[in-house]
Amino acid sequence: MKKHVDPGALVITGDLTDSKGSDHFSSTLYKEEWVTYNKVIRGACGGLNVLDVKGNHDAFNLAEDDGDKFFQSYSSRGQRHSRSYLESVTFKGSGNRRLGLVAIDATPVPGLKRPFNFFGSLAENELKRIRRLLKTSKTLHSDYTLYFGHYPTGTVLTSDGNSSLRELLAGGVYLCGHLHNFLGLGERMYTMHPDTNLLELELADWKDHRKYRVLAFDQGFLSFNDVKFNPSEDSSNVAVVVTSPKDPLFLTNSDSLSKLKRIKEIRMLVFSDRDIAKVTFNDEKVVMKRTAMPTKNLTSDKSPLFTAPFNPTTEESTGLHTITFTVHLSDGTKHRHEHRFSLDGSQPHFDAFSTFLLLSDWLKVTELIFVAACISVVGFLVALRVLHEMRLNAATQKMREGSKTRSLVGRIVVSTVRKYWMLAATDKLCFPIIGTYCN
Repeated sequence: MKKHVDPGALVITGDLTDSKGSDHFSSTLYKEEWVTYNKVIRGACGGLNVLDVKGNHDAFNLAEDDGDKFFQSYSSRGQRHSRSYLESVTFKGSGNRRLGLVAIDATPVPGLKRPFNFFGSLAENELKRIRRLLKTSKTLHSDYTLYFGHYPTGTVLTSDGNSSLRELLAGGVYLCGHLHNFLGLGERMYTMHPDTNLLELELADWKDHRKYRVLAFDQGFLSFNDVKFNPSEDSSNVAVVVTSPKDPLFLTNSDSLSKLKRIKEIRMLVFSDRDIAKVTFNDEKVVMKRTAMPTKNLTSDKSPLFTAPFNPTTEESTGLHTITFTVHLSDGTKHRHEHRFSLDGSQPHFDAFSTFLLLSDWLKVTELIFVAACISVVGFLVALRVLHEMRLNAATQKMREGSKTRSLVGRIVVSTVRKYWMLAATDKLCFPIIGTYCN
């Protein structure tokens, strides 16, 4: 990581360990996993500014009086911070710009076992702590404050639901995990909260999906790209982040139209485990210039920054448009990257399913699922009871006694319905079940 990217900070948004038993269902904390994690951050991530925060897997079966002994002993930030914290990163060589990073620890206390710790929680004292951290970040004159935590805002419970956290982070950018890619249904899980203008960016996990995010601040714009790591030695790994012009999907309140219209240069960061020969665009006709990075003390021959003049046509001054970049590696392979841009504030739409997942209040969703399950059980029994009381026609009576159908599926269905019907017809069984669900 340090050799190829050398980031100003490496942010890990929870689930530092797996904490699952060999049966893949039981859950508790294992010291061996924490020791392994510590070796990774001291070894492969050695020399990097690692900022980590607990996830639900790091608090399985954790008694309140146990504290966070493993996190405190084996994580990067546990010895200095018990829960939520603020770290500041200064980029030298560019006016000493400062980035404030606020970690939000919403793991429940005490920590429950699977699957009961799906929800995070923030007590009032923890919310007060986060408010103080945000205020401190402003007093430090941070040029930008970025928030990160494990739980999406819709899964964090506070005294008044999840609105407190969303309102607290209003207008900012929040990095999270926890939902992963939701069984492959949410590969691009991003959304903008319409009521608070909070940009929420969820990322799939490294353990199973090998996903990581490269995020950059450049000329007042926040840009990022989510990349899948390829472990094959025969294939190259290339990460591209176009910082200017910015992807219009992620325009925030701070990205004014005047800033977009002042863009005069295409700027992109290219990282690879192979040597980069050149970067081109416009059907590989235009070669980008490799440019020095004073913030990293990198000369042009070592820098990952590539630039080119930006001269949009009259047609490109309105609406959405796409640039296709080609990264040429020294071994002859090519990596193509498509990038959208807009100069008049036009924006594409977020993925509908991912937006639903991130905007939802998951406490209410689970309540609705529970109510629907109860209604389905009670409703089915009530319907069969009504049919039993009505003594319907001969065809219905025949179904009760058993069907002569030769279809295996038909016999299974009829047998199942008949058993439920017998349950509905038995007063001492049917009424207590209905009464239990209705109370």
